[in-house]
Amino acid sequence: QAIWQQLCRPSFAGCRIPAKMVRSKIVPAHRPAGRLTALAAAAAAAYAALTLALGRTSSTAADGSVDAFALGFRLAPLSPAVAAGRMASAVQRRAEVELEAPPSDAELSGEAQGDPRPYSRRLPKRDIPGTTSWARKHLHEEAYRFKPITQELIARGMSLDEITFALNRRGSELRHLLWRPNLGLPVFKRQKIRTMLQRTIGDDGIRLHKKLRPKFLPPNAPGARYQELLGDVYAEVPPLGWQNDKKALPEEQATTAPEAEEAGEAEASEE
Repeated sequence: QAIWQQLCRPSFAGCRIPAKMVRSKIVPAHRPAGRLTALAAAAAAAYAALTLALGRTSSTAADGSVDAFALGFRLAPLSPAVAAGRMASAVQRRAEVELEAPPSDAELSGEAQGDPRPYSRRLPKRDIPGTTSWARKHLHEEAYRFKPITQELIARGMSLDEITFALNRRGSELRHLLWRPNLGLPVFKRQKIRTMLQRTIGDDGIRLHKKLRPKFLPPNAPGARYQELLGDVYAEVPPLGWQNDKKALPEEQATTAPEAEEAGEAEASEE
């Protein structure tokens, strides 16, 4: 028994004595009675103050008091006599104040000469050399310098290669219109002409590159399948029956036709 008590000591590692769990009682937290009394008293005081304010403002609501406006009462409209008196006093006070005449444009222009904010304005990129917008601006102006020439060539039904050839024939004459011309020849390249036509807008609002004639179609060919912007081309043919009826021909051709036949018969008889 002594050995068994020694083995069951708490200090021995092999012996574990289970600890008892103490049951804790949950005590309900009751609100003290003094606090409820204080809340009830505060509510009664607030209700009394509100009733006093309502009783005081009910008599002064028609006079337009500030309390009535703050508490949400609808203010009664003023009588016409009071409103007319207030309007007359306001007009009289405005008439007493003399307004100064505004300064003239000459005085204002003399005080502020030039740009009043020369450093606060932001310079657009198209005016800054070396930027992409600056280069596009010069290319746009270059395309519109050539607009009278290219528009006339397109009106004649030329293709891109024909326009390039025609402008290169006048290269020395038109070189100064380019923004940055080539150092050698040719003065105008095919891609250069295409980009110029893409930037140029015609008088009808359509860009000129859309009016180019395809190079595989002949110019002014009747029955050719041109794009819609170019339109159709019709051949000039005489009216039907012009061989039998000379009156179908125009007057000039009708007078010259008998003379030509007589001259041909005379030459044949001489031979």
